[in-house]
Amino acid sequence: MRKHIIWIFAFLLAVQTVLAGDVQPSTSLTTYYANINGKSSNSDELRITLCTIISANYSSTGYSSLQNSMYAASSNPTDFVNGSDKTMEDIYSSKPYKSSDNGSSASDCGAGWNKEHTVPQSWFNEATPMKSDAFHVYPTDIRMNSLRSSYPYGENDASKGCSKYGYGSVGTSTFPGYNGTVFDPGEGGEHGSYKGDLARTYFYMATRYRTTNFTNGSGNTSFTYSGGVADLTDYMKNLMLKWHREDPVSEKELKRNNAIYAHQKNRNPFIDYPELVEYIWGTKKGQSVILTALVSGYDGGSTPIDPQTVVKYGVNWSVNGEVEATDSVETQKNITSLPAIPVSCSTESNVFMGWSTEPLNGTTDNAPAILYTTADAIPAITEDITLYAVFAKETREEGSAPATYIFDADNQTGWTNTATKANSYWILSNGKALTSPELDLAGLSSIVVNMRTYGGTQYDQLQIAAGSTTLTTLQATKGSTMTDYDWTNTQSLSGKSPLTFTCPNAGSTQGIGVSQITINATGTGISYSRYLTTCQGTTEIITLPTDAPARKILIGGQLYIQRGGQLFSIQGQQVR
Repeated sequence: MRKHIIWIFAFLLAVQTVLAGDVQPSTSLTTYYANINGKSSNSDELRITLCTIISANYSSTGYSSLQNSMYAASSNPTDFVNGSDKTMEDIYSSKPYKSSDNGSSASDCGAGWNKEHTVPQSWFNEATPMKSDAFHVYPTDIRMNSLRSSYPYGENDASKGCSKYGYGSVGTSTFPGYNGTVFDPGEGGEHGSYKGDLARTYFYMATRYRTTNFTNGSGNTSFTYSGGVADLTDYMKNLMLKWHREDPVSEKELKRNNAIYAHQKNRNPFIDYPELVEYIWGTKKGQSVILTALVSGYDGGSTPIDPQTVVKYGVNWSVNGEVEATDSVETQKNITSLPAIPVSCSTESNVFMGWSTEPLNGTTDNAPAILYTTADAIPAITEDITLYAVFAKETREEGSAPATYIFDADNQTGWTNTATKANSYWILSNGKALTSPELDLAGLSSIVVNMRTYGGTQYDQLQIAAGSTTLTTLQATKGSTMTDYDWTNTQSLSGKSPLTFTCPNAGSTQGIGVSQITINATGTGISYSRYLTTCQGTTEIITLPTDAPARKILIGGQLYIQRGGQLFSIQGQQVR
């Protein structure tokens, strides 16, 4: 297998150092949010409590007054001051506007700005108070606003909507979960991306208006509504989580939060305490909030991060030596989910086993020390890392080994079964059969069948045959419980054949109930070799000795090898 260079990449998402005196909320945050302490997302209690808090004392200033009272400190944290006519930056283009540049129509970007409902009015029939809630109404370039229409937010690879000023675009979604047309707001202008701002806006709307139906028209792309409760669709939730994490709260957002609170008397909790997003929709879902442990960008009741810096490390997922996916994970955080099971090596002889920090190149004798099969098993990420897909490869080899072939309720590897299961056994009624893997008849020594009669008024017989030759008939005692019936071979047999187990005298409601069949053989049998592989190169982990019977079993989705009374992992490590 080719050697691979692990490309090291780490990036910082830094938020400006916040001067607490400039953006202090006019209320103590710990007092304002006191009731969320101890709450979790279980039964939606955390979102219900937040809804109650941010709905109380809400005062709408009306849609027509949003221009002067709400945009006063909404976009540009340095230039646009309450009561003055200085410039502001809209969220979809890089054109700086004055408040007086407000308009209603434009054929190109740069001609003026108007109000953009980030949750389109058509999704809630232009009802109040949603229509005039300043938390989701932003100043935008008129032309960019028109291009957005009522398309859901998303990511696409389309060209910018306007060659001059604009950086938003309309195109086909490239984000998993939705393949329709979306509006991508772009990466922002002078004051940085607004994607995180928009994400925290959507989390606010799903909380403040938890019982509002936003699914009218194309709103069902972004919101669900069931049992009188609204929430984000999986697509929108995952997209907004991504934007929220990649674009942390900035000073412009802190100022806007306070400006809106001064007018409509409520706050966006996901700007005050960004970590609340994780408690409701993300990695801390189900955990109880400890209010005093939450970190805010303010100095009001919590300890701010100064400066607020988030370090992320790169996680490469390599399959067949090629990186199939790349994630970024915050330092000291855990991976929350694994990529889909790779298919490039999934053939009948290869089974995907998990992920390893060590590549397999066919030159080492040892399996990876650790094989990760679940996200929570991978320790917190503290550096850039590449995780390699690991497959199990199996070969069957003829040898002069004893062989054991076992059929039971939980292990039917290599067996053909047409019976019907009842309770913990399989019913061989009329026309039903169990057929073993092919074995060397010359080595057949004995068979043990754990069985009982099922239905009927006569004694039922189990017939064992090799091809057209009947080897024996075992009589089960009428009305018996599960009992072992032994047969020792005294015949002179040769050739290779599977064994067939039937109940020829049974009717549709009669038969034999079989729990387990054990076939013991000497002479030629089949031994198994186990390998770990990346398909391009293999490393032998364990080859079963030819002097001991063995079988493969599946426990909890993992392959194991049983040899005698011992159980081995796929890496050759003894389990018991």
